[in-house]
Amino acid sequence: MTKENYYVIRKENAMLGTILGDIIGSRFEFSSNRIKTEDFETFTKDCCFTDDTVLTIATADAILHN
Repeated sequence: MTKENYYVIRKENAMLGTILGDIIGSRFEFSSNRIKTEDFETFTKDCCFTDDTVLTIATADAILHN
């Protein structure tokens, strides 16, 4: 693996992690009961993409395609 490929993969993983984290956390966003544990289901029927997900993808698209 070249150094360039390594950084491309890291950027892709960071982008994927950002998007997935936003979707997974979406069900807790406006919850009055703040969850302070790492023991929860990651994807449930209450998870959905948010405006932050859309903005992240749009910003990446703008940077990549000028």
